[in-house]
Amino acid sequence: MASYDKFSEIHALYDLTDPNYDSSPEFVVPIAREKASHLRSKRQQLSVIRHELLVSLHTVNKVEKELVDGEWMTWLVDELYKCDVAAQYIVTVSDDDLEKRMQDIGKLKNYCEDCNRVWGNLKERFTALT
Repeated sequence: MASYDKFSEIHALYDLTDPNYDSSPEFVVPIAREKASHLRSKRQQLSVIRHELLVSLHTVNKVEKELVDGEWMTWLVDELYKCDVAAQYIVTVSDDDLEKRMQDIGKLKNYCEDCNRVWGNLKERFTALT
């Protein structure tokens, strides 16, 4: 499409700030210059709308990230509660039953330690912000 490439080159199609767009000598007919100016104005309006939409999307993404972070923290607190309940239950289990389940208890202990470590890191970051 050589003609479109030429048009794009002459009229700075991708640079709305280029003064050559409106004042191009190619528009000999006054009505064509007028129409080109009107169309450029509309493109500039679309650029403003596009910018506002991008800013809005950025804001929506930030809010969504905060919601997901909040949901994750709520889930983590729930897991910590389950770990506490499991620890209280393990204290009541007989030694024979504990020996049979030692591998599972080890996995649970590691999991709960990880949850506590992550929670501790979150608390440190939160404290640093305040």
